[in-house]
Amino acid sequence: MDRDASVQEIARRCFAAIGRPELIEGPRFATAKDRVTHIEEVDDIVAGWVSDRTRDEALSRLLDGGVAAAPVMHVRDLFDDPHVAGPDSDARRGPPQKYCASGSTSPISLSRSSVPPTSSSEHPQRCGGTIP
Repeated sequence: MDRDASVQEIARRCFAAIGRPELIEGPRFATAKDRVTHIEEVDDIVAGWVSDRTRDEALSRLLDGGVAAAPVMHVRDLFDDPHVAGPDSDARRGPPQKYCASGSTSPISLSRSSVPPTSSSEHPQRCGGTIP
């Protein structure tokens, strides 16, 4: 899970969401500079809290608390994510296909993008990887 607690208000919300609102007043975490100096301790505190919950439980609690947070996904998780693998996505179209792995093209098409995904059949000289 990734979260951003560098901004004072977000840090305050983060500490409150994990049940440790007093941390924002402590000398080691009161300012962004303090939190950066003690980043390993901040990470350990948050990681300890997250480890007692499922990813979805932790994410829900942080988001409900107004914390900027997002799941860190494995590439295989992307094919089940409705934001990436929507009904028109190549991820839902059957067997694996070869896609370009370099250059300025992408096998992922964003919902508001006017640029379609590029398959290996369009640029065979630059392609060769497969999506499992």
